[in-house]
Amino acid sequence: MTTVFGVDHSPWTQAVMLAHADRGITARLQPYPSPSYFFTSGLVMPVCWDANGQETADSLFIIQALMSDTEADPPVSLEADFTELEALFLTYALDRIGPGRRMTFIRGWAGMTDQPMTPISIALRALLCWHFFVLLSAGRAALNTSRQSRSPEAHLNHRLTAWNARLEETPFLGGDAPSASDYGLLGHMECMSSGLTDWAIPVVSEHPALLAWLQRMHARLTHHDTLYSRRILDTEAGPAGAGLVARAWFALWVVLWLAVFPLSLAIIGFALIQRIGAANRTGGRLERSMER
Repeated sequence: MTTVFGVDHSPWTQAVMLAHADRGITARLQPYPSPSYFFTSGLVMPVCWDANGQETADSLFIIQALMSDTEADPPVSLEADFTELEALFLTYALDRIGPGRRMTFIRGWAGMTDQPMTPISIALRALLCWHFFVLLSAGRAALNTSRQSRSPEAHLNHRLTAWNARLEETPFLGGDAPSASDYGLLGHMECMSSGLTDWAIPVVSEHPALLAWLQRMHARLTHHDTLYSRRILDTEAGPAGAGLVARAWFALWVVLWLAVFPLSLAIIGFALIQRIGAANRTGGRLERSMER
C-alpha cells in the first residue's frame, strides 16, 4: 500500500495516482501530510510514502522512481516537459478563483473524495481548501497584469497546441508507451475537468491528437474509477463525488475554520512560508529555468 498526500484538484497528485493505477499499485489518497513533512515543506503536494515508509516528494521524481525502480535523476527531457506543465498549470488554475467562481471552488472541494474518507480527513480537507483559496488569490493578484493581454481560453489553447503537435507524431509522449510526461499531462486533463475550470474542456476538445491520446490513456485505466477527464469525451461521464452527508460535514468545517480565524490563519501562514523553500512547489521548475 502506498500513501499519497494530495487531492483530486492537484494535477501533480493526479499524475502520481494515475501512474500507480496504470501499474496496478494501490495508492491511498489523503488530504494531509505527515507532521514532519508539514514542518519542513508546508502543504506542497504530492508526497508519497511507499510500503516501506520511504518518502518521495515531487510528482516527476515519484513517477520516475515508480517506472524505473531507481532513484536516479530524471532525464533532462522530462524535466523540460514538467517545466512546460507548470506553465500550462498557470494558464487555467488561477481562474478557479476568478470573479463569480469562489463558491464553485468551495463546492468543488466539498465534492472530492479521500481514501479512506473519514470525518477527520474531511475536516482537514476544508482547511486545505482555505489554504489554496488564499494561495490562488495571491497568485491572481501577482500575475493579473501579465495575464490581461489574452483571454484564459487563448492562453490555454496556445499551450495545448504544442502538446497536440507532439502527439500527432507519436501515440504517447514517451513513444510507444507512456512516460512520466504522459502521466503529467493526463494529470492536467484531470485537473481541468474536475469541476473548477469547466471552461477549459471545450478548449481541450479543439485538439484532435490530444483527444486521441486521451482515449489511449483511458484504455489503460478502465479499472480506475476517478477519471474526471472522461468528461472531456462524454459530458455525462466522470466520478459521482462525495455524498450529501460528506458535503454537509465539509461545509460545516469550512465555516468552523473561518470562525477560528486566528488559528487557521496561523496554520495557513506557516504553510505558505514553508512553501517558499520547497523545491517541489508549483512554479519551482519555472523559476529555476528562468535563472538559467
